[in-house]
Amino acid sequence: MDAIDVYADQFQVNVGPWGVTLNFQKTSPEPPPPGQQPQIERVATVRTSMAHLKAMVIVLKRHIDTMEKQTGIKTDVPSQVLSAMGIGREDWDDFWR
Repeated sequence: MDAIDVYADQFQVNVGPWGVTLNFQKTSPEPPPPGQQPQIERVATVRTSMAHLKAMVIVLKRHIDTMEKQTGIKTDVPSQVLSAMGIGREDWDDFWR
């Protein structure tokens, strides 16, 4: 079976007693009608253990830190987006120190 190659601009995390489900989604390129939310399509689902997810987070953070150090480009997320995800600016800054 060939591996899938997808683009996602959103994600959803579901945590249960036996593992974690990551749903990757993409937003429709068409603007929604006034007063409606954009259409979202699920493009992939990855299921894994909590231990694997925690290891992935560390590895991803290391890669991001290395890339930002090498390029001198710091990637940030707007406060409005963090707020919508329930992440405080101070928590974001503490994690990326």
